[in-house]
Amino acid sequence: MTANAIPPHRPRGRPRGTNYRRVDRALHEEMRRKLEQCEVPTKRAAARAVADKAYGEGTLDSKVTRLARTYPF
Repeated sequence: MTANAIPPHRPRGRPRGTNYRRVDRALHEEMRRKLEQCEVPTKRAAARAVADKAYGEGTLDSKVTRLARTYPF
C-alpha cells in the first residue's frame, strides 16, 4: 500500500443479518409463559427473569433491553 492509498470503506456497527432473533426465540417463549401465568407483571420483568440465560457478551441490562424490545407476542 502506498502512502496515498485510501483504505477500503467499511460501514460502522455489526454486519447486516447478525442478530440474536433465533437464539432468543426460546427465551421469548419462556417470557410468554411467565406473563400468561402471571408470574411477572410486565414484559420487562419477564425479560429480567430470563436474561441470565441470554446469549451474548453484553451486560445483563443490555440483554434485558434486547429481550423486551424484540419480544414478538
